[in-house]
Amino acid sequence: MRIRILHTFFHPDKSSVAQLLSDVAFSLGADGHDVEVIATRGHYEGGGDTLSGRETIGGVRITRVWSPNLGKRNFLARGADLGTYAVGGAGHALFGAPTDKLVVLTNPPLLASIAPVLQRLRNEPYVVVMMDLYPHIAIRGGMLREGGIPARLANALTGHALRRAERVVVLGRCMAREVTALGVSNERIAIIQNWVDDEAIRPIPRDENALRQELKLGDAFVVMYSGNMGLGHLFEDILSAAQRLKHRKDIRFVFVGGGMRRPEVAEARERQGLDNLLLLDYVPRDKLRFSLTLGDAHFVSLRHGFEGLMVPSKAYGVMAAGRPLIYQGSPEGEIAVMLREEGGGVVIRPGDVLGLANLIASWADDRRAPAAHGRRGRAILDATYSKARAMRAYERVLVQGKLPSKEE
Repeated sequence: MRIRILHTFFHPDKSSVAQLLSDVAFSLGADGHDVEVIATRGHYEGGGDTLSGRETIGGVRITRVWSPNLGKRNFLARGADLGTYAVGGAGHALFGAPTDKLVVLTNPPLLASIAPVLQRLRNEPYVVVMMDLYPHIAIRGGMLREGGIPARLANALTGHALRRAERVVVLGRCMAREVTALGVSNERIAIIQNWVDDEAIRPIPRDENALRQELKLGDAFVVMYSGNMGLGHLFEDILSAAQRLKHRKDIRFVFVGGGMRRPEVAEARERQGLDNLLLLDYVPRDKLRFSLTLGDAHFVSLRHGFEGLMVPSKAYGVMAAGRPLIYQGSPEGEIAVMLREEGGGVVIRPGDVLGLANLIASWADDRRAPAAHGRRGRAILDATYSKARAMRAYERVLVQGKLPSKEE
């Protein structure tokens, strides 16, 4: 089968969506399908050498279009990168060789709106993979005025693209409800949770973690945030908890990653004198097993109003590492419901700084409880959220045109 995938970033980029998309493409390529990916020559974080315009990796043909490669330093830089990719990617899709299935993601936000045009002009069915829901995120985040002309236009284009899709892949039940509200029938919605490389990422004993030794963390209880620091995440409370726990020399906070809100975290660290907080860059994928197992507990958050618009899929990497989750967000969010129904961590309501700080302090004092949550999380991942299971589900949706079976 000929499959064309449109997304800004692809292997070897370090961003989480690029890694997930690479897994899907390489899995399909290994099964003998003709897979082409149209990505950008730049990097998620911007800067660095541009990638090759054309190459084949793992049986997947990659076409990379030019962008200024400015990264996420501000909205204008991000807009320039996304805009140039949208034009170049759309052009390649419009004038490229015929394909049996087009796969579009939600980045750039309105790129999916080209899919109905290609469907009509080239008779190419398409699948939309919803990693996040725009323009809803931009509205909730204050970038677009609700009810304004740009928001209404973007909403109309998104809804049209979703309703015309052969399938819409969402990350969970709460996101499925949001897509249904846009007029997409349940029969077209496929729920496939994100994943990690659960073979490579496994629990590592603290004394065998090279990164812990390199950072000289000793026996400190490490609370970690790993991944994108974006618009939908909540950091105010965890930073306040770090402030409350400054006197505890046996507790350290480690933030690893990037994103548009990373400067806020760095500024808060300096302003509040949080010497107990380390701020590190993204690590390469082959080092992720050391990074994720560095934390004795992981903090994952979602701001109020973003439930169903995005899912903090970093939770699955935490579970693979056998570490417990501290999830701060609405109890109705996807990760909160998972923890409540299946275990693997604790849910803290937004605004409960004292409860968050007390939980961290209690886990640092008695480490048996977080260790038990971590073991439970890994067991849940193996049973329900493995990479192999996700690959089978994507093959069923993209190749067979069916919804995932209950076994997937």
